[in-house]
Amino acid sequence: MLSFVAAASGSALGRSRSAWAPRLGRAAPPPAAVAGGRRARSWLSRLGTTMSASSSAGVAPSPSPVPTWADLEGALPADALEPDYVNGVSRASPSWEEESLRLYGKERKDVRMILYRDTAYWCPYCQRVSMQLELKRIPHIIRKVNMRCYGPKPAYFMKMVPSGLLPVIELDGGGPLTESMDIMFAIEQAFPDTPSLIPSGDAERMQSFHQLLRLERVLAGAWLNWLRGPLRASASAESSFVYTVEAVDQALRAYGDGPFFLGGSSPSFVDCVFAPFIERIRSSVSYWRSVDILDEERWPSLAAWFAAMEELPLWANLRSDDLTHVLALPPQIGPCTFVGDRGRASQLIDRARSLAVLNDGDDAAAVAVRAEAAAALVNNREAVVKDALKGIQRTGNRSVATDIETGFRAAVAVLADPSQLEALEEALAASGALGDMAAVAAAARYERQRACTPRDMTVAGAVQFSGAMNWLIRACGEDP
Repeated sequence: MLSFVAAASGSALGRSRSAWAPRLGRAAPPPAAVAGGRRARSWLSRLGTTMSASSSAGVAPSPSPVPTWADLEGALPADALEPDYVNGVSRASPSWEEESLRLYGKERKDVRMILYRDTAYWCPYCQRVSMQLELKRIPHIIRKVNMRCYGPKPAYFMKMVPSGLLPVIELDGGGPLTESMDIMFAIEQAFPDTPSLIPSGDAERMQSFHQLLRLERVLAGAWLNWLRGPLRASASAESSFVYTVEAVDQALRAYGDGPFFLGGSSPSFVDCVFAPFIERIRSSVSYWRSVDILDEERWPSLAAWFAAMEELPLWANLRSDDLTHVLALPPQIGPCTFVGDRGRASQLIDRARSLAVLNDGDDAAAVAVRAEAAAALVNNREAVVKDALKGIQRTGNRSVATDIETGFRAAVAVLADPSQLEALEEALAASGALGDMAAVAAAARYERQRACTPRDMTVAGAVQFSGAMNWLIRACGEDP
């Protein structure tokens, strides 16, 4: 399988800049009303009417029924093309952007902290600190540094932190502070005017707080021992892991006033600590051990916790999908292998993107996630076409490049307005606009697997992008 994260050193995974790095890094105003995007898309409705009328009247369609990039840009909401990375909802800022800013509506003078984190948003220790900062809405500068397994670190960073470990913060002009837990406690202490994520006024929950932090380390150890340890094929490694997951599920039932680790209606410090590892455990154990830790019958509280976290942009927009995890984890923790026969779950993860379906909802959430996927392709069109040509070994072939570019424009068109899907597919078939359809289908498959989450787009955005690529593949007469 070809993927951004499938290859080792020298692959796109090892680069600080991906083919999907947006060319637009400017901050946009707060998300605009979706109606604006709908008005801009009115040309798509006219296009559909024209194609249907031409077909019924027996009139041959134009040689290329696919909208231009300029038309497509006009069809998308401004906040999709230029997300507000500074003040908007949580999003991974462009990977080529070595420094970015989070202000939450405050001013630059309010920034007291610099966070050094990984470029691709794949480091679990960086993720827990970022979640804490998002919950507390603390203005900060983000400086991106490669994880060691994906490329060299800049000299200035190695001079500052000889170990090269991430995350790191600089607070109030002081020296570097390392180790995620130390960083998180320092943040709680340094910003007392922000919502506290530690239940310091509740003796019972404080006792649970300390017990849960120890349990998180036990869970991480049991996971790595079963996945990578010398006794990974043993029954004891599996039973130790299962026992620990059951302890986590039981801990989530300790307080009945909310789905989170210390109860309540919003995540706490403990949830920030657990979340990145539960995310990775879920993907990897499902893939390599065929165990679903979100099984509602077996571990209902853990499943409910994950569902509650999915409702939060600070989690949903900054997490990775299963495919990204199973390909990105081995460079970080070492090779992972199956024990016994490969399970159905791993095959489903490998095939998940080929099964993705474009949503046709007209509610704000559905429109927004399609617009995100469309904007990722619009903003990076030249780089993605070039990357696709390289991936299918047709570099330098201008004719094929034109065909691929046409196909990608068609995919953006159906993301912008899925009601025109059938009409556009018929027009493409009648006009022959896709040219070398085998090459276009191969390019669509390649880029479908190349997009990584959350570096290139959110998990929800990647599903819609994959759905559009699958539509394009079918429009080329092939199965996704």
